Amino acid sequence: MWDYMVKRILIPVDFTIQSHDLLGCVDQFKALGLEKIILLHVVDIYHAQGLAPMFEKNANEVIKEYKQYLENIDIDSQTFVIQGEVKSTIANVGNEYDVDCIIMGSTIKNPVKGRMLGRTTDYVANNSGKMLLVEKYKLQEGSKEETYEKVCNPTFKRPMVPLDFSNKSLEVIAKIAPLQNYMDKIYLINVIKKTKDISGIEQVKKQNESKLAEAGNKLEGINVETIVSTGNPAEEINKSADAKDATLIVLRASIKGMIKKFLLGSTAYNLLNKTWKPILIIP
Repeated sequence: MWDYMVKRILIPVDFTIQSHDLLGCVDQFKALGLEKIILLHVVDIYHAQGLAPMFEKNANEVIKEYKQYLENIDIDSQTFVIQGEVKSTIANVGNEYDVDCIIMGSTIKNPVKGRMLGRTTDYVANNSGKMLLVEKYKLQEGSKEETYEKVCNPTFKRPMVPLDFSNKSLEVIAKIAPLQNYMDKIYLINVIKKTKDISGIEQVKKQNESKLAEAGNKLEGINVETIVSTGNPAEEINKSADAKDATLIVLRASIKGMIKKFLLGSTAYNLLNKTWKPILIIP
């Protein structure tokens, strides 16, 4: 079963409205075997400086309310308030308490500037060795105040899985197959990068359509739809996810090169900063 992947979850919280709403996304994991949630607030020592003890005291009071909320929906929880560097502390706590998944939220008024998106997400994905689910929040238009709409539920109803047919990307099929009881449909997509030589593109598309169908045959009992397109992978995946109303994009992060922003793989990195859809990164 897939429940071993979601028995223990770490949620970093910063006490914004978005992080409070993020707790409303976790109820869906109960059906997948959720046993405990670890709530973590990191007092950033570089910004707090001499006020860190006061911030820590206040955070301990607020995080009790979060814990009470989880108890009200019958989810066991454990809370930590720690002074330190935010991104490394999140990764360290995830490893120390052997969590199965880390859930982080980001707003998408400007995704690159999302409160927990960017360097922190990049660092956690590459250094924790844990699955990372990035939930997204959409700025509500026409509101007098800056309010955000939660777009996380139901996360597993219509996932989209990009495949490049490498062994690593095909492993995602095995990871997500046991979720079939919670899916209405799954989309398998392959994007062929544009090249100057387009003479053989149609032949490649037919070959890849056949490969997608073969991968889909492994998902018995699931309604599978396959998509082959050409262009920029992140842009095409994002566009297809919107067109098909996918509820989640599942990525197998590939570590290529040593340029920092490409540690996740350029497609994963670009999607994190472009899409409105929740993203599940399997490291």
